Amino acid sequence: MNTLLKRLISAACLTMSALLAFAPALPVAAQSDVETEAEATSETTSRIAFEGQLIELSSTDLPTTIVVRKDPEGEFKDYTVEIPADARIFPDGFTMADWITGDSLAVKGELNENTGVVSAAAIQNISLDPFRHKGLNGWITALDLAASTMTVQWKGDEHVVQVTADTKMVVPPKNPAALSDFKVGDRVRLRLVKGATANEARIIVALRRGDEIFLKARTRPFAGTLKAIDEAGKSLTVELAANKHLRPDDVNNLVGVPGEILTVAVDEHTKIVRRFKGSSSLDEFTPGDRLFIVGRVNDDGTIIARLIRNDSIVKAGLPRHLGKITAIDTAANVLTVQVVRKADVRAETKVRLQAQNDDGDEDDALREEVKERVKDELRLKKRFDLGAEWKVTYSDATKIKKDGKEASETDLAVGDIVRVQGVANLTSKTVAAQFIHAVSPDFRPLKRERPLREIVQERIKHAHGKLEVEDILEAQEPEDAVEEEDEAEEELEEEVEDEAEAEVEAEEEAEDVDDEEAVEEDADEQEDADEADEEDEDGSAV
Repeated sequence: MNTLLKRLISAACLTMSALLAFAPALPVAAQSDVETEAEATSETTSRIAFEGQLIELSSTDLPTTIVVRKDPEGEFKDYTVEIPADARIFPDGFTMADWITGDSLAVKGELNENTGVVSAAAIQNISLDPFRHKGLNGWITALDLAASTMTVQWKGDEHVVQVTADTKMVVPPKNPAALSDFKVGDRVRLRLVKGATANEARIIVALRRGDEIFLKARTRPFAGTLKAIDEAGKSLTVELAANKHLRPDDVNNLVGVPGEILTVAVDEHTKIVRRFKGSSSLDEFTPGDRLFIVGRVNDDGTIIARLIRNDSIVKAGLPRHLGKITAIDTAANVLTVQVVRKADVRAETKVRLQAQNDDGDEDDALREEVKERVKDELRLKKRFDLGAEWKVTYSDATKIKKDGKEASETDLAVGDIVRVQGVANLTSKTVAAQFIHAVSPDFRPLKRERPLREIVQERIKHAHGKLEVEDILEAQEPEDAVEEEDEAEEELEEEVEDEAEAEVEAEEEAEDVDDEEAVEEDADEQEDADEADEEDEDGSAV
């Protein structure tokens, strides 16, 4: 990698912290402290590949969610796996309607290290052999115990299935079951022996009997708005948000429909995190917060949360913005701060986007990488309104600097310009401050009497005598040293930032449309494929 690209990548990685160093009047010492506490503006993910057992299947129609149990050396771990519509499903020739609980799966995808949820790129059902197996779903219309046969109807066709001594049968909770445990009208899923003269069954599982679902898909991820907190009872009241995976007429939807009020219980096993990263607790929550929950539904309709991510809480600062202190309550240790200027994405430490290699060709991958970082900044920046007032709480543990020097809360004054870093709640507009960096309205940082380059030249001459100064400077200059911007670089920076802002605005417009039309779209899809959905709804209970 050439020198310029190394410098660009290094600069791109500094974009987040650079935003907090924008104000020229902010002392250098204060800037460096903020940069060491760089915040995350996106979820951290890593590649993951593992094999495990299918425990729950909520739907056989993509996108869907499953639970896969990995059993490394006897200590199992359950992964909630979201399968998007573009995921690759193997082996070819089968659909998820052929999957049965207990099948062995190989999963490849991205692990969200904050939530523990896996987004699958590809899944192979290892238990399915395309040369030996074929699938069948339907309802039992007849049983012949003497002949050991079962007649299954699907889409108007009758299939007579032969049961042998090798057939494995399950009628939950009975496992193993016998042919006599099944009843006419049961919804079943079968795995047949491919190539046999008769429809010889390898596996038969009862999915539903009347209104009773035998194997419920209890674990589901969903989003909602926090309405109330019962810290004593360790529960949350949540209004369910629109979710195209939770259809009103899906028999496997045990969570609810958009607008429904849910009770979500929190126990000692519940993992609570902030948006992007960092552990949290209920005392940071505020009614109105947006939550992402992975929960397990009980028979009484209550939900035990395995994970709660509060998307309204981030580790940030009045962050990426300048604020003016408008009031100080020393008794309550609270500052009232008004946002007076939004941070510029093009901060003092700018990303130099002359993305070219040695041949002068533009590096598209690097350009896209930098643009994604700029987009992350813009998404978070839009949450802070110009002129909005925030309450900033501080404690003895809060580090305070003013005009570049160590300070205390008694040094702060109304009218000071501040940057605050800590845990921000976007709903209540509060920040629990870890750092407060303040400057007086009339503060001006000291300037060197002599240029830094002149000082360095003098030191080199003193140390090396006759050695040429320019040669030494060139040899010691780091590869990622900041160079002066030229006109071409500025134009490219502006172009990438404009593209990023346009894409973020398009994302917001698309989200608004999705929120308004999600329920209607689901209803339309149901009307278009009623019988196909019956297979999905009933089959997904396995």
